[in-house]
Amino acid sequence: MSYHGRRLTGGELQIGDVLDARYRITGLLGSGGMGSVYRAEHVAIRRPVAIKVLHPDFAGDPDHSRRFQREAFVTGRADHPNCVTVSDFGPLGDPPGGGGFYLVMELVEGMGLADLLARVERLPARRALRIARHILRGLGHAHAAGVVHRDVKPNNIILVQQGDDPDFAKLLDFGIAKLVEGIAPAAPDRGSAGAGAGADVMDQQITRIGTTVGTPTYVAPEQAVGGAVDRRSDLYSLSIVLYEMIAGRPPFRAEDTVKLLAMHLSSPVPAIAELVPGLVVSPAVEQLICQGLAKEPDRRPASADEYGAAIDSLLARDPVDPPPELTGSAAAISAVAPAVSSPVAPRAAIASRAAIAPRAAIAPRAAQTSSSSPAWRPLVASRRVRAIAAAAAGVLALVAVILTATRGSGARPEPARLPSLAPLLPAAQPEPDTTAEDARAELALARQRSAERRPLEALEAYRRAVALDASLAGDADMKKEAEAALEARDGDVALAAVQLVGDLDGDWARDQLVELASRDKRNAVRQKARALAEKRGAGDRIDRMSSYVLDLLQGKTCEERAEAVPRLRELGDKRAIPALERARKRRSGGFLGFGSRISNGCMRAELDEAIAFLRER
Repeated sequence: MSYHGRRLTGGELQIGDVLDARYRITGLLGSGGMGSVYRAEHVAIRRPVAIKVLHPDFAGDPDHSRRFQREAFVTGRADHPNCVTVSDFGPLGDPPGGGGFYLVMELVEGMGLADLLARVERLPARRALRIARHILRGLGHAHAAGVVHRDVKPNNIILVQQGDDPDFAKLLDFGIAKLVEGIAPAAPDRGSAGAGAGADVMDQQITRIGTTVGTPTYVAPEQAVGGAVDRRSDLYSLSIVLYEMIAGRPPFRAEDTVKLLAMHLSSPVPAIAELVPGLVVSPAVEQLICQGLAKEPDRRPASADEYGAAIDSLLARDPVDPPPELTGSAAAISAVAPAVSSPVAPRAAIASRAAIAPRAAIAPRAAQTSSSSPAWRPLVASRRVRAIAAAAAGVLALVAVILTATRGSGARPEPARLPSLAPLLPAAQPEPDTTAEDARAELALARQRSAERRPLEALEAYRRAVALDASLAGDADMKKEAEAALEARDGDVALAAVQLVGDLDGDWARDQLVELASRDKRNAVRQKARALAEKRGAGDRIDRMSSYVLDLLQGKTCEERAEAVPRLRELGDKRAIPALERARKRRSGGFLGFGSRISNGCMRAELDEAIAFLRER
């Protein structure tokens, strides 16, 4: 059937329906606050596309209609390979637009960056920089066209395979973008509605109807207080994303939105090593991210092109990722090499190494431990290493004497042939296996950090101990520490405890994960435990009904809560109906019930469909 010139009924399309005599619906991709996104194909050329349809309930509201038209116009201006492109836009119903509007976009098949981070937690710095480079190209083009995105975040970035690049990134959803020029779209087939309105006026109208301008975790300081935004605001958001890709979490997190926005305004950016003990990040990379996260826009990179050029320079000149792990005498030689071979800046080399060394490397001798990474063993050199260093120093002293003597003769000296170190070095001996010793040292460090009430560092040390020696998974102190941390009010501590439990094997660990995944009321804890339980082969023991209902009722945003609806539908269990109905009626805002609004509007159609489906069963 065709919807050309006719009002949509109930706001739902079915497979096989044809829009505007040109686009056949082939599936549902998802839904947003004002409508749904469908998979479709052009009837004549069979090209697959994605179609966003404004819900008819919003079609009569001039503000919502204007915002939808504006999204089409703004996205059309940001036409770039690193941005999802728009190919068509039109009204539905009679009069035109009375049944809503539709927006035809490029259909992108790939993986969302948010999904990738949920799966792997963090990315190598080089890979993260390459992804950021793609987004900066898209942002640079949008900024040149007078568009500020205002909602750069992992959920709005998708990675696709393009040629040999599996991480070709595209920027999505320009729904709350700002036009920084006085240009606004004319309303198609709606007379003068919206025509001639300036970009600033349109932004003010959108703000007035209650649309959140940005996502609190990723907004720039000026955006957090409702101030003027420009292209540098997008660069701040991109820097948050880059930090999260490398560290596995954004620099600022808080359950309370007001507190989170205040952190953007005044809190210093934490060093990645503080949040992830033992993670080594190039100082140059961290410095670039910190520049992008400057509180004052003038101290950030001036443009996406400038930011991208800095990344290009890093990728070309800086190792970016830590070098492959070294073991034994090779690591020891690597540790002393800067001291004996660099005539220019040995102090800088030593200072840099100290700045990124884990706490265990500088702990008191009683608690001294080599980190789980063999690359840190050089910090405590063996006798054999000291012998090598002494021999090398002796050779260098001999060379210095030779050079001094020839310099005094007045003749131009021939290039000196350096004597070989081989005769002076002791015969190579196999390096002893220190794995068990390192594991016990990590265990001792963990207990010390626990006694010092530093739970995050204690949990990380326990994880390193288990990684070195799996038999330590049954340690009673470790289990006790994990159980206490799972109840912690500090979300970071609780998540670290979940990760530790996920690293352990055995019935105790699986039981803990299943219980957390089924009934814990903290969203991040429950969802992380669910993923780890599935990874450990205990997914079939999770109470999916309870877990998904909590997702539906406890999610922080409508979009987060909406993810639970298809999962509950797939269970096919009528016991989910009361929770779905409760979600459908959920309201927020207002005073004593006056002036409140439906807070789950982004998934109303999906809730109705799921309730009807379960009732039929």
